[in-house]
Order: sequence, then C-alpha cells, then structure tokens
Amino acid sequence: MTRCLLLVMIFFAACNKSPETIETGKPPLDFSTPDNAVKSFWKFAIWKDTSTVDTSTYQLFTRNRIDKQKLQRTRSLEKARKKHAFSDNTITDVQVKSESYAVVEAKEFTEYSDKPTDTRYVLSWEQGHWKIDDYQHKCYTCDGTGMQTDYDQQLKDIQRGLYRTDPKKKCEQCKATGWKSYFPEPE
Repeated sequence: MTRCLLLVMIFFAACNKSPETIETGKPPLDFSTPDNAVKSFWKFAIWKDTSTVDTSTYQLFTRNRIDKQKLQRTRSLEKARKKHAFSDNTITDVQVKSESYAVVEAKEFTEYSDKPTDTRYVLSWEQGHWKIDDYQHKCYTCDGTGMQTDYDQQLKDIQRGLYRTDPKKKCEQCKATGWKSYFPEPE
C-alpha cells in the first residue's frame, strides 16, 4: 500500500499535478454537432461531480481506514453517477440557424427539483467545433412568455372600477425574451 501511494505521488509530481486529488475516467468530448456538444457538457458535468477523490486527509488515518474509505467512496461515486440529475436530461429541439450559430433546447433536471427545467444552449462554431456561448433557462418571472403581470396597472384599473384580470407588460427580468442566462453579464 505504501509503495502504491508513493508511486501515485511520484506520478502526479511528474505530471505536475497535486497529489491531493485523483481524477478518473474523463469522458471523451464530441463537439461535431450542436446536440453532441450539449451531451458532452452533461457527460463532463456528471464526470466532474462524481470522479474526483480528495486524498488530502489520508495522512490522518490508518491504512485499514483508508482502504475502507476508498471502498465507500467508490460505492458512493457509482451511486451518484446513476442518480445524477443530468442523467435524465433530454434534448427537445436543435436549430442550426446558420453555419456558425445554433440553439439547442432541453429539459434538464437539477438536484433541487423533480420537475425538469426548460433550458437552451446557444452555440457558436469556433475553430472547427461547436462551443457553448450561452446557457439559459426559461424566465421564472414570465414563464418564458416575455410578458409579466403589470401589478401597478392592475391596481390603477381596480381604483377606476375596471376589473381586467391580468394586464401585461414586457418582462423586466428577461427583457421580454422569455429566457435568462445562467452567465450574468459583467456590470
């Protein structure tokens, strides 16, 4: 066991990598089409969330405890891979708008909800590959319509005796697009 750990440390030192983490089984990425680029993003996210093993605390434990921790970690990572939120994601639409611009819409699951979120990826053709330029979710304020209830107008109408049920205005959160970026613009 000591020899094995020593070999791992030497290997990472030779690779100029920290021995505190070990990453295994990085998935191959495919950027050949917009939908494959999105699927690769999901595979990479699952891999990233379920493959890194932190070994920095190993020095605190006996070899017996370390072996048991490794076994437990292996089992928990395998369980996490099978139950990862992104495992059930589905692509619902692929639109190649031009030679260098595409939009992929999907239903994505998160660890926070059992219901899928409507998302879309804006991709650009760059250096011979499709790359993600923006990652968006349907606006929660307007539910993707681009319009929201105008409560100020509704109050004014009620005060004048008009009882329109739902006066609308352009959604301020998504600027009437129906979509919000997960990547906020720098201010």
